[in-house]
Amino acid sequence: MIKYISVFIIQYLLLSVFVQAQINKKVLVENISGTWCGLCPEADVILSQINNNENIINVSLHVEDQLEIEETADIGDEYTGGGVPAFLIDRHKFDNNIVVSYGLESENVVAAVNERLNEVPKIAVRFREVKLVNNNQHLRVALEAELLENYGNNDLRFNLMIVQKELGGYPQSNFFDHIDGHPYQGTGNPIQNYVHKNVVLDMLGGAWGSYGSFVGNQLQKGDKFYYNYEFVIPNNWGWDNIELIAMVQQYNEAETNRNILNLEKINMQNALQINWDADNTNNSDTAMVSILQPNENAQSRATLLVNVFPNPSSDGIKVQLLNWPSQTIYVSLVSDSGQKILDKKTFLLQSPNELVDLNGSVSDVQAGLYLLKIENEQTNIVKKVIIK
Repeated sequence: MIKYISVFIIQYLLLSVFVQAQINKKVLVENISGTWCGLCPEADVILSQINNNENIINVSLHVEDQLEIEETADIGDEYTGGGVPAFLIDRHKFDNNIVVSYGLESENVVAAVNERLNEVPKIAVRFREVKLVNNNQHLRVALEAELLENYGNNDLRFNLMIVQKELGGYPQSNFFDHIDGHPYQGTGNPIQNYVHKNVVLDMLGGAWGSYGSFVGNQLQKGDKFYYNYEFVIPNNWGWDNIELIAMVQQYNEAETNRNILNLEKINMQNALQINWDADNTNNSDTAMVSILQPNENAQSRATLLVNVFPNPSSDGIKVQLLNWPSQTIYVSLVSDSGQKILDKKTFLLQSPNELVDLNGSVSDVQAGLYLLKIENEQTNIVKKVIIK
């Protein structure tokens, strides 16, 4: 009997190790760049040294050029003051520096990346579903995160990067045109036909992640969290040239305590061909955001946030709206099977941050899970509500 118990324990331990081994620590390398930067082509040479590892995900954050977006400008201002070239590795602090290489010290970049790769993963990030919705005009991306250690009351946040693998049409300044033996020798200054690699087109959770996307005061090992992003697909996208990068960030007011904990990448076209086995992704909190293309007016695109409380509720519900435009919204309640429970109520928002009071509106509703829909002319957000 003892022998069989021992064998069972060993098999269980081996299984646990095997399952844990499937979750890899992936590293985000953010190359802060600009088309005006004559040294920046060397950054591509440095990145080519680490591109053969599938656990390393490289992106380019452009600043002060035509490819800059609000989020890349914010990150550049925060970490380098707009200086380029520079590398952020998981936005992690290394030896009193968050900017690993403010310049072109490739050995520093490689050492920092290896240090992060050798860490035990603390969280698993997964795509649950990538699906066309709303008559194939919107893309919904459903995400899942599983905690592999306790995080207490730390502020964890989902985010989703939209990255174009190759982007032409933007000449690149090049100080290496006359440097003998350099890969960019003789290519011109500027390089007219330069292909920019892994350019960040958008960060749907903003520079610092979607606030409130992890719910709970004490985040415990084994907890799972779900979040959806939905956006209108620009007509000029080549789907095979677009990468979706899902990540979980740890946010703190002090930049030295911020980290990218883990991330996952998938090609958009490949993702749409997968037969996803994701149940009830419609019931996950969804952030509906807009996408700006290069050269568009980079006006504020803060994620529209909705907080519902108390939840669960036995009487009234309050809806806190953050970053919403001053216009009419419509609020309705349906069952999880789609049955209308509460007809649309109309509210005129007067400021970006408002509190909508639905007190008494659900007092006669039977206990169960419901979907609260908040809509305006551009947006449709769904929140799960439990009535008890």
